[in-house]
Formats: sequence, C-alpha cells, structure tokens
Amino acid sequence: MSFKDSHNHNLLSALRSRGFSNTYKFVLIFCVLLLILLSYLLYWSRGYSGKLSPNTIIAGLDVSGMDPYSANLVIQDKIDDIFTNGSTIDVQGVQKQIPLSTLISGDLIEYVQFEVDTTIEKAILINHDPNPFIDLHLLIRSLQKKTNLNLDVKLSDNNIKESIYSLFSDVEQLATEPEFIFSNTYSGWSVGIDDGRPGQEFMFDAYFTELKQQLDKLKLSPIKLVLSYQEPKLSNSKASTYGEDALIIINAGPMTFVYTPDEGKKQKAWTLSQLEISKLITPDESGVNIGKEKFNEFLDEIAKNLEVKSKDAKLEIENSRVVDFTKSSNGLSINRDEIYDSFINYPFSEPTGDIDIFTTIIEPEIKIKDINDLGITEVLGVGTSSYAGSPKNRRINIQNGVNLLNGLLIPPGDTFSLVNALKPFTFENGYLPELVIKGEKIKPEIGGGLCQIGTTTFRTTMNSGLEIIERQNHSLVVSYYNDERNGNPGTDATIYEPAPDYKFRNDTENYVLFQAENFMNRNSLQFTFWGTSDGRKASYNQPTVTRWIPVGETIYRETTDLEPGEEKCQAKHIGANAYFDYTIEREDTEPETTRFTSHYRPLPEICLVGVEELSSEDDNTKENLENNTNKKVEN
Repeated sequence: MSFKDSHNHNLLSALRSRGFSNTYKFVLIFCVLLLILLSYLLYWSRGYSGKLSPNTIIAGLDVSGMDPYSANLVIQDKIDDIFTNGSTIDVQGVQKQIPLSTLISGDLIEYVQFEVDTTIEKAILINHDPNPFIDLHLLIRSLQKKTNLNLDVKLSDNNIKESIYSLFSDVEQLATEPEFIFSNTYSGWSVGIDDGRPGQEFMFDAYFTELKQQLDKLKLSPIKLVLSYQEPKLSNSKASTYGEDALIIINAGPMTFVYTPDEGKKQKAWTLSQLEISKLITPDESGVNIGKEKFNEFLDEIAKNLEVKSKDAKLEIENSRVVDFTKSSNGLSINRDEIYDSFINYPFSEPTGDIDIFTTIIEPEIKIKDINDLGITEVLGVGTSSYAGSPKNRRINIQNGVNLLNGLLIPPGDTFSLVNALKPFTFENGYLPELVIKGEKIKPEIGGGLCQIGTTTFRTTMNSGLEIIERQNHSLVVSYYNDERNGNPGTDATIYEPAPDYKFRNDTENYVLFQAENFMNRNSLQFTFWGTSDGRKASYNQPTVTRWIPVGETIYRETTDLEPGEEKCQAKHIGANAYFDYTIEREDTEPETTRFTSHYRPLPEICLVGVEELSSEDDNTKENLENNTNKKVEN
C-alpha cells in the first residue's frame, strides 16, 4: 500500500470513528431529554392522582383538576339553588313553580335524588388507570378532548304529580266512559246508558322526560305540560249491548258471603243486596266489568271483622333483666282475589248457596319457641337524641314509632329496614299529620318526626358496631339531629317512604333485641341493642364541619290558602358540609373505618302571602306581593 493509500484509509477510519461518536452523543442526548420529558409528564400526571382530569365537565360545570370533595361542593351549590327555587311548569300559558322538596317538621323531603358521588367517581375512572403509563396516556388525551358527563338523577314522579295537581286542580278533565243507569220498579230491574264524554289529560311521560334531561344538566327552564285530547275507550252503542248481562248479575243477588271458622265457633255472614251489586257494575271494552276497587271496599268491611295481624315474639328489658315477653300469635288474612273470582263467576254458574270467604293463616316471623335460646346476654350499644322543642303531633309520632320498634327481634344475618318496621305511615297506624308548605299550598302531611327515630337508630347501630347498609343524612341542619357532644350536624339519618331508608345488618351470630325508650320528662330518646358481643369495639368521632353555607334572601309566594294579607313562613336553615369517621375494631384484624360525609342545603325563609287571586307577575319580592294584595283587597 502506498503512502497515499494508507493516508486515505486512516482518514476514512477517523471520519467513521468521529461520525459514530457524534451519532452516539445525539442518541444519548435524545434519550436523556426523552427521559426528562417522561419524568416530567409522569410527575405532572401524579398531580392528578385521585383528581378529575383536565377538560372534565359535569352537568355543565368545569371540575377539571378538582378532588372529589371540591367537585362535590361546586355541584352541590348548583343543586341547592335548584331545590330552593324549584322548577317552572307551563300549563296552557300559565307558569307556576313546582317545588322539588317539602319541609315536614324540620325534615326536608326531596323529590329528586342526584347521584353526585357516583357521577364524580365515574368521571375519575374514565381518564385514570392503575398503570402509570396508561394513566399518562389517558390524561394527555383528555387535554385534546373534553369529558362531558351529566348527573345520574332519579325522580319521585308521584310526589311531583301531586304538586302539579295541587296547583292545577281543575285543568285535567279525563274522558268519562259510558255508565249503566239502573232502575228498579214493580216489574223488575231495567237498564239504560249514560253516554261517555271526551276529555283531556296531562301528558306526563313527555314532561318527566324533559324534566329529567334538564336536571341531568342542572339547567332548568320552563317546561310545558301538554294536555292531549282523550276519547272514551268504549262507544255508547257498544256499551248498550252489555245491558242484558248486567241485569243477569243484578238478578243473581242478593249474594251472601260466609266465613266458617273452626268447629264450635259461630259462622259469620255478609250480604250484598241487588242495589249494592248494581253500584259495582260498569261496561268496558270486554263486556260487563265488576269493579275490583269498589268490590274491595265491600271486602274492607269484612276484613275489619276477620283479619288479625300476626305478632312476633317480643322481649321487654328493664335494668338489664327480662321483665316481660309477648307471645307470638298467628294472623288471619282474607284472600281477596279468590273471593272476587267467586263473586264474578257466581251469576253465570247456576248459583246455589253462599259464597265462601277464603282465608289464609299468617305465621309470625319470630315464634315463642325461637326466643328460648336467642343469645341475648348483654348491651351491644346505646344511642340517644333530643327532640326538645318539638310540636305536639311530632311528639305523638315519635312515641308511636317507639311503640312499634320496642321489643323487635332481629335474626342473625338479617338486614333491618327502618321504613319497613315503621310503615304504613297512616292515621290508622297511629301517625298524625302536620301542616306543611308545598309550593304555594298549605297541606297536611302524615308522619313528621320519624327522622328522629332514624337518627337515634343510626347512632345506636354505630355504638353497637353493626354493619351499616344504607344511610342518608337530612337535607337541612336541624337542631333535633345535631350531635350531642359538640352540637355539630353530621351524625343523623333520614327516612321517608319509599326512599331514603335506613338499613343495617345484624352481622353477629345471635339475635339482636331492639329496645326503644322515650323519656318524655327530658324530651329524649334512648335506643339500646341487646345481644351477645363477639369482642368487637366500635366508636364514632365528633362530626367536623368543613364549611357553613349562608342562606339567601327571604322568598315570598302568593297563595289563596290564606286570608288576603295573612303571612305564613317556614324557618330558614343555614347550610353545611360535615364528616365523621365510624370505626370497628375486631380481634386480630386491622380497624375498619368508614367516613360518612354529609351535605346540608341552605334554605332561605319562605313565606306565603295570602291573596284573593294569584297574579301572573313573577316577582317574589315582599313589596310586589304586598302591592298585589292591596290591589285585590281594594277591588
């Protein structure tokens, strides 16, 4: 190789070596920068751990980067406004406010359930993953695309309908079906037809669909409730062809219904006269209809004389000793469907004799033999609450609830429902009504005060260390339910049929006895759960209020339920957010701690001002209502 060739070879080698070195440096620098960038991005993504991703919108509210608690506050503030103002409904051009809740004896019963926590959890899961790199990818993607979620909402349709009918009581006129006209003369029964008439009915399906869609987005605007024209289902001419069958049924009377008790006891009988039978008969599309609801009214009288509720065995304890027990007893129920079937078939089956009243024996859930070995040896826990300042009917309802609960036995493994134990919430079951403000109406509601029972049961459950299945705090801060240790809200539970309910599970291996006591001399309740301890210890700390929420200005609404110029107001309630921890300690296991958070809505004072006639002006200031009242009084 010549010198020249050797020189070129060495130069080429050097160039190659230097080129390789530069490439290596470039790759190294790139990798370092990439690592720095990735580290920064991972650090950035960790900042969103447990928080909502960028560009997260829930019900139109920007909650990006918020933790669940902060997002909940933002959403609840908007919901509070909705509950305060209600929803505007438009019926034939007349607009009125439909309340979405009712204040009963300090308990705000809400007709809408907003699943705020569930929606927030769903929003967090959409753009988060346990794998940090997938989590980073999802978060970066969220920067480019918004995550829009609506709230999950449940409506109590029947309560809202009741409010609508109260405000527009004379608008809906349903079509009337043809009716039989019977007459009884010396020559016997004859039948004619009272013609059916068209009418109009509310189209509730479309209304509730629109209301739910608006509440999902927390954006309310007036909703029209449309009326649809309604023709009778049965023509007058067709109804007249059923007249002969109707006469056959009447002429089969009078009909006697007989109950035959055990041997040696006197038979009981009830009779339906031909006139009474004629009042049960109506024509319908399939022929002659014997109204089941009307027939049940006749059976109600029989039931009052025959039916008996079954009774569970109960224990009563005083000073840690059993002082009395109530034996279990069977109940008796009439079989309404079987009696009805016999009744409608009777006229067309060559009737002879009487119609039997079929009955069923109802056995108690807990029999006297079951209490021989219940394992009730000691106090599991005690809960208390004060109802000082409660009005008369509230006190009576509380005492009635105590009577229904005292002595109940809860089998091991069973889930106890407080609503089921206290219902039906009727006058017949011992409850009294209270007058409440519902929109622009003042109406009686039965059962006020039972949330005192719910709160006391909740505290007893926690002091007993039992498993809590379902609990909802009250919507308002009410002194009756504030914690007795520091006076803060947070350790309460509300109930209302059908929801919310308070439920707990007897997760011990023995029965739990529910002892309920009402110390009227000091206006307080004390509930005690008896059973057999398995060594667990339970406690709950004093509630902490994280913020108090001020109330708005007084709201004034016109009403014709009061004399012109008369005023009736419901008290204002400051709002709050609170929490506390419930802890169960068992042997050889880590303590189980559950955090209960509560949001209490601020409710301004709402006053109804009596007027002779409701105005069309949408101005809730006191001055405007006074002017309207004065004008109408002068006229």
